[in-house]
Amino acid sequence: MKLKKLKKKFHLYRKNAVLDNYYTDLPLEENLIFIESKNGNDIAGNIFYILKELSKKEYSTYKVVISLKSKLWDTKRVLLGNYGIFNIIFTETGTLEYYKYLYSAHYLFSDATLPPAFVKKKGQIYLNTWHGTPLKKLGKANAKRGYGLGNVQRNFVMADYLLYPNPFMQKTMISSFMLENLSKAMIMNEGYPRNSIFFDKNAVASLKSEMGIEDKQVIVYMPTWRGIYSDLDIKGQNQAVKKYLSKLDELLSEEQILYVKLHTVVKDQINYKEYNHIKPFPRDYETYHFLNSADCLITDYSSVFFDYACSGKKIILFAYDEEEYLKTVGTYFSLDELPFPQVYNVPDLIKEINTSKNYEDTPFLEKFCKYDNLDAAKNICEYLILNKENDIPLKNIKSNGKENVLIYTNSLNDNSLKKFFNKADFSKKNYFLTFRASKVKDNAERLYEISHKLNYIPLHDNLTVTIQDALAIKLFFKYNISSNKIKKQLDRFYKRNLNKYYPSIDFDQIIHITGHDKQIINLFARYPSQKTIFMHKDLIKKLKKEKITLSYYDQVVLLKRNLLEPALKVYPKKDKIIKLEDFIEKLSE
Repeated sequence: MKLKKLKKKFHLYRKNAVLDNYYTDLPLEENLIFIESKNGNDIAGNIFYILKELSKKEYSTYKVVISLKSKLWDTKRVLLGNYGIFNIIFTETGTLEYYKYLYSAHYLFSDATLPPAFVKKKGQIYLNTWHGTPLKKLGKANAKRGYGLGNVQRNFVMADYLLYPNPFMQKTMISSFMLENLSKAMIMNEGYPRNSIFFDKNAVASLKSEMGIEDKQVIVYMPTWRGIYSDLDIKGQNQAVKKYLSKLDELLSEEQILYVKLHTVVKDQINYKEYNHIKPFPRDYETYHFLNSADCLITDYSSVFFDYACSGKKIILFAYDEEEYLKTVGTYFSLDELPFPQVYNVPDLIKEINTSKNYEDTPFLEKFCKYDNLDAAKNICEYLILNKENDIPLKNIKSNGKENVLIYTNSLNDNSLKKFFNKADFSKKNYFLTFRASKVKDNAERLYEISHKLNYIPLHDNLTVTIQDALAIKLFFKYNISSNKIKKQLDRFYKRNLNKYYPSIDFDQIIHITGHDKQIINLFARYPSQKTIFMHKDLIKKLKKEKITLSYYDQVVLLKRNLLEPALKVYPKKDKIIKLEDFIEKLSE
């Protein structure tokens, strides 16, 4: 078992070394475009329509690479071929080839996140479209899962452009991922590329005729997934859907067809041959292209209703498990605030299916579909790639001009942190708490409370270590061997990880409150700003045992007066040692 772990670690270090070389040595290919949808699990929505736009002759000199899990290559090649999209290079998500393209591409498009190990290079242009206007609470707004937002937040900070198709999404995403005073990305107020199809008046009749369903009422059912992404009850969700589908099938007429599309993360295990009026969502058509042909959409808590509303057709919310669902997943607003009819059982659902649209949704469209239009994909690609001036509204994310201060803690229950919180004035500067996400996972509600006082940046994974890094760390810390070469390698290692965790972020000051982790002490020691570390008894003991230097830190804060003498043994700059009260007073100036 030990040998197996060592081999696994060695392979990871070797891969990290290759990625580091890609970052430092690979030149950017000016005409290379890298695209990824849902972390390589699909080609759909915004990404599909961007691909479709890039297949036009104006982009014939560009090379387009799509990241996709290899098991999907055959079906997605057929799908793309159906739309005349052929000149696309497929790469297996997560492989060295994948990273080679990722680090070589001039243009990057994602509707989710690029991987935790990736750091955007200077000169790359990154557009993050995200994958929908949120109903379910995300980021820090999610009281139970806020600690896990690290890589999403990091991607939004790395991005050059963030696409927001409506003012609600803009406000909600920036707040939930704490981007003010943090991200330098430009806000792009343009419609979602995938929603353009709803403005194509000829597309519906053409597709229905092609499928031979022009005389049918087409209904689409698109429920969202339940539970936590890391612990999905796929079997349970399939069983729940089957139960309702059987009842629906009995009540649908011969003139009605219900197409079912379960969420991407839920593997569809339904045998559709059991039904007379229910069919699986057709695989040969892009999701939104076929959705546009529907006369009615049934969904629940999925953001798809924000998009489908552009069509002007009827939406029904089948929220059969609303009370249970909302216990685990919070929403930004109540379903009662939506104009769409809500039903909780099959008879009422059938009644609504058979009733024409009878609600007013103009205010909803103004709030949630404000920028959607026919030419969204065209406008975006022309602006980003062809450098054509157009009318896309662009704006900066707000910054109040105050200093940014980063505070590291090892635990939300640390006494040092509590003392600081009790005395500090958080109104004078922009404070961001940072921590290893794994350390606060079991204290999510405490983090949610803290988020009302200051924003935070979770460290989403472990430090990225190469073979050379591992060797330098071992020689320096374990065997007390030092040389200029080893010191340079360590400097490179820590600076690379700072760039990974805090890309393009400027902090005027770093405050290291809990110093139990030598790697974190050394990490922040390399940050190019004023650095302060809190001194407490446990840290003094640790400094004596391990080879940790505080020489990089500009000052030391004493939590207790009787620590002055032992502190001087590990940090001999007496004039740079300060009491907590004096330090907080200086911060508030």
